Amino acid sequence: MKLLALLSFCLLIAFAYSQCCSGAPLGMCINQHCPNGTMCNNNWCCPGCYDTCSNCYMYTAYCNNPYYSCSMSCCKATCGQCHP
Repeated sequence: MKLLALLSFCLLIAFAYSQCCSGAPLGMCINQHCPNGTMCNNNWCCPGCYDTCSNCYMYTAYCNNPYYSCSMSCCKATCGQCHP
């Protein structure tokens, strides 16, 4: 039973590492929020702040539009939504 728990834990850690573009995840996001210097990416707090979508620069006019908040949530760096 302990071996199964250890294996499950190792798989969870390996999955968490694969969710961040660079560096190790700090932990899971809480209500889609993370500490300063990290951003929520696939429910994991990853170091740094970056866009997870391409071509965000083409849609900067939609950054503060509430109708596009879900679509623009992957453009955090371009839209200035990074924590200092």
